[in-house]
Amino acid sequence: MGGSAGQGGAPGEGGAGRGVSGDGRAALGDGGRENPGDDYLDRLRRHLARYKSYPQEARDRKQEGTVVVTFTIGRDGTVSGAHIARSAGTAALDEAALDLLRTANPVPALPETFAGRSATVSLPITYSLSFLNRLF
Repeated sequence: MGGSAGQGGAPGEGGAGRGVSGDGRAALGDGGRENPGDDYLDRLRRHLARYKSYPQEARDRKQEGTVVVTFTIGRDGTVSGAHIARSAGTAALDEAALDLLRTANPVPALPETFAGRSATVSLPITYSLSFLNRLF
């Protein structure tokens, strides 16, 4: 399911990574081949990955899923307004995704080429167990 990248909120705000798949391609730029928006979203995903942890409760119960989180990033990288746009169906995974954003705050600052004061982003956070962890 793709999304409509680049949808903004209030005036002066921009959008990025809209959609369940976290598309975000060309969301923070003009869609050119050397799009700064693509680079920013890649940096954002890498930054968040460093803070991601699998909740032990969910691991013990062999729970997996994808949480879609929506949040706003200020020009300086400050995260606000984080909420669950789509639940993984497991409270432990949903809470872990919100904890991830709290722990990772601030995220990389918005690129200088981004015109808005903030960007609203929806990204999937996937929790999946390895094959061996599913068995044992």
